Amino acid sequence: MKFSVILLVATLFIAACADNYAVIVAGSNGFYNYRHQSDACHAYHILIDKGAVKAENIILFSYGDVAPDSQNPVPNTLFNKPTTGEGIDVNAGCKIDYSGADVTPENYLKVLRG
Repeated sequence: MKFSVILLVATLFIAACADNYAVIVAGSNGFYNYRHQSDACHAYHILIDKGAVKAENIILFSYGDVAPDSQNPVPNTLFNKPTTGEGIDVNAGCKIDYSGADVTPENYLKVLRG
């Protein structure tokens, strides 16, 4: 009887300490790949807003070159979907962990391996 109680306590402790993690990758660059980087930032916000993953548990790979691109009609912003009105800038508050030349298959595999 003691053994089953200890297992239950251990199981509850593990469940209480478990956290969700996410790795989001936008592996393409250039303004013509706008949607990839905006989709990645949109996913970042959805995970946080829905309470699925804490911001500190999200690792985001994105070149980060689209928002500041000279072709961007609204500099330093990214919009995920067409809307009427101003839309929502998904670049605001989107924390990129690996950008530019650091977006590599090798770094991605290193992150997955811990």
